[in-house]
Amino acid sequence: MDRRSFVKSVSGIFLLSNFLSCDGNGPTDDDSNGTNGGNGNNNPPPTNKAPVTNSIKSNFRWDGDVEYHFSGTDSDGYIDYINVSVNNGSFRNLEEGYYTFPIIQGDNKVTARAYDNKGKYGSLITSSFYSPAEDEAKKFIENILIENKDKYNSLEKNVLMSVDIDKSFYVDFLIKKKDGTDAIVDYIGYNVDLKKQIENLDSLKWFGIPTLSLARFPENEINTQLNDFIRGF
Repeated sequence: MDRRSFVKSVSGIFLLSNFLSCDGNGPTDDDSNGTNGGNGNNNPPPTNKAPVTNSIKSNFRWDGDVEYHFSGTDSDGYIDYINVSVNNGSFRNLEEGYYTFPIIQGDNKVTARAYDNKGKYGSLITSSFYSPAEDEAKKFIENILIENKDKYNSLEKNVLMSVDIDKSFYVDFLIKKKDGTDAIVDYIGYNVDLKKQIENLDSLKWFGIPTLSLARFPENEINTQLNDFIRGF
């Protein structure tokens, strides 16, 4: 066989072997490692789980505000923001944390929903309370004090207090305790200068008079704080 015949035979073997390795559509690559766009084992990507909107915690402040705590939990990511509406106002995005809002007379309502870092959101959570009108609140306070009349000597209503020549103001309830000392309970309603009355009540503390300010609180908070105050007599 001459040199040209040998080369021709070898070329024919190469072409035949290359043809046998095809599936009719040309040569194929080993795709076991997903180089052609697969993910190896062909499993779908994990589903993003919705976050959980935690219950809204409320703290009633001495200055007539309510402090809310907004938070959420996310098992496969993190909380991006909390979508919040206060008293049916527009929703706004807030970071997790504590936020203070003024208490309004009547129904107070806050709604929140947690969003995670991939845009999924949790359930809508609502917290609400009712802030009574001034007369309603004072009657509620008086009833609690009367129920506990065995814990003090006497009770006076709407009492004028004087701390110096130029400063006098009214308080709702003056209590004479069994040891002969005084205690003050005052409800600061919506028709009273809140800041000024708080300053008035603070001035009584300089004279060692225990003072409880219930600034626009709902009845359940009034009940809790007033009973705690009475237990200290």
